[in-house]
Parts: sequence; C-alpha cells; structure tokens
Amino acid sequence: MIPVNCSTLDVQATSVEQDNFEIYPNPFSTSVTINIENISQLNVYELNIYNILGNEIAMNRLSDKKTIVETDNFPNGIYYYKIKTNI
Repeated sequence: MIPVNCSTLDVQATSVEQDNFEIYPNPFSTSVTINIENISQLNVYELNIYNILGNEIAMNRLSDKKTIVETDNFPNGIYYYKIKTNI
C-alpha cells in the first residue's frame, strides 16, 4: 500500500544497450572490471561512479575492450554507475 501523501515514480529506459557491457565483480572490493562485449561498439565511453548520496566519486574513460578501475580507496557502501556514450 502507498501512503496517501506519496506518489509513484516511473524510471525511463536508457539508450545504452546493457548487453554491450559486463561489469564485475558485484560486489567489488579492491577493483571493478568493465568489459565492452561488442568490439564493433568500441567507442569512447565514460564511466561515472556515484555514492549513495549521489556524489560523483570516480570518472574513467573507457576506450579499451577491458578497463580495470581500482576501488581499494572507496569506503564501504553502495555505489551506482552511469556509462555515457559519444563524449
């Protein structure tokens, strides 16, 4: 049940095909690996990582098929990511 003063939200789909990327491990501890699956889609991408408060804590350019981002200096917590294309 939704309380009287609350409304629902709708999340729109993104234009990036998620099948093009593989991000692991989840959860991560010391590093996270990003693979671009379809090499014909290899472009310059940007990976932004945000903490639970929405603050950007890391930005990496993804211009290779495989990129490893060191995360051992991240505090424990929940993180969100966004991949931008055509930057």
